[in-house]
Amino acid sequence: MINFLPVYKGYTVDYRLKQFRKCPKSPLSRKMIEFVDFDSDKGDLLLCEMIKKNLVPGEVLSRLF
Repeated sequence: MINFLPVYKGYTVDYRLKQFRKCPKSPLSRKMIEFVDFDSDKGDLLLCEMIKKNLVPGEVLSRLF
């Protein structure tokens, strides 16, 4: 069975590592992968939005805090 990580606002959400990640669309892009930790200001904002929209599974939510 293959598990896929959820995506929110273009960020891949990794609950295990507590990070949002965004990869550049083009492989030729000079941009690097953007890593946003849940405990950063931006990560906290994104995670709060997801929680308010009930996009975080209950079993995951109980392990985050």
